[in-house]
Amino acid sequence: MFKRKIALFHLVLVAALLVAGCSRTVVARDQSPTPEPAVSGGVAAWIDALAAAGMSVTQKGEITQPFFTVPGQVITVNGGEVQLYVYGDEAAAKSEAGLVSADGGTIGTSAMMWMATPHFYHSADAIALYLGDDAGILAALEKAFGPQFAGG
Repeated sequence: MFKRKIALFHLVLVAALLVAGCSRTVVARDQSPTPEPAVSGGVAAWIDALAAAGMSVTQKGEITQPFFTVPGQVITVNGGEVQLYVYGDEAAAKSEAGLVSADGGTIGTSAMMWMATPHFYHSADAIALYLGDDAGILAALEKAFGPQFAGG
């Protein structure tokens, strides 16, 4: 009977080792969202990037604001208006993005009185400004531009 218990023990031990040898180790990857690659190439390229994020995008017209040196394009993204400012190069866009306070309440020396929550995004040669809180629009802007750099 003792030999049976040892034989049974060996059988269980071998089975356990076989199961352990056949198992795989799964290493969790970082699941944090990564921004899409930076887009450049003008307004059309940014419209394409937003459309690729699953948004319905149309171009409405031009807008001039005193706080940015380039005229912007007003585009609708799933019905919400977004102002898109495309610069000649990334350095110019980055320089102007640096003028915006963290809360979006001032740009350079201009104090702002927004009608809705401002959300500023910057990537490559562009700055996008969205006033509102639509989660779908915010998600699309973040996918195209990366996280907002200023605003609510």
